[in-house]
Amino acid sequence: MQESKEPLIEIASVGIGDIGIESTTLNVTLSVHNPMPIGGNLKSVKFSVFLLKENNESFLGDGEKDNVRIEGVGVTRAEIPVKLKNAAVISAAGGLIGGGS
Repeated sequence: MQESKEPLIEIASVGIGDIGIESTTLNVTLSVHNPMPIGGNLKSVKFSVFLLKENNESFLGDGEKDNVRIEGVGVTRAEIPVKLKNAAVISAAGGLIGGGS
């Protein structure tokens, strides 16, 4: 019996969505390469975005999308909105530029 490979998930593109006072939404398109002959439906995809610097993590925001269909033997693209907290992003960027933590 041949061993099946796991799907590979890559970021295909990132675009700017809504920009508000407290948050900014990025439209992140994921590309799912599924080598298996069987696809499936994901009830929900949820994740958090952190900036890792040395041994510190800074929470930047999260992403979520319901009802994602993954096709068998092929590539599926799924756009997931990622809502970032502006204050956290500015703080993290300042730490990277200024060398602070």
